[in-house]
Amino acid sequence: NYMFCFFLSPGREIKFDGLSLSTCHSIINLMDVDNTGKMEFQEFKVFWDKMKKWIMLFLSFDTDRSGKMSSYELRTALKAAGMNLNNQLLQLIGLRFADDNYDIDFDDYLTCIVRLENMFSTLKKLTYSLETAVKINIYD
Repeated sequence: NYMFCFFLSPGREIKFDGLSLSTCHSIINLMDVDNTGKMEFQEFKVFWDKMKKWIMLFLSFDTDRSGKMSSYELRTALKAAGMNLNNQLLQLIGLRFADDNYDIDFDDYLTCIVRLENMFSTLKKLTYSLETAVKINIYD
């Protein structure tokens, strides 16, 4: 968390108070491929490449540099990240991560995108071949 705060500290591109513990756990769950409960250096390198992409996406949709994006802008950012989600799921994501003004701050944006990335990664692991399909609904 300290390293993120250094790179994303006041005076930098994103207004940022730090990562929540939930976001840190989500990041480790996504990147810990050897299941040690820690992020090793190689895992961190892969994560940091992803993080730079996610920061650039956030900045491209936080045009007023308020440190927040609207729930509508989150939809567009997720699509730009290659996450094509149906409207019902996008509405649920907006309800989960937006505040009372329907804005999403950087921590919630990062939590959302990391959890979705983790979900897509898990689904890819479940699909063993082109002949195998995983069929789930929104409630799964």
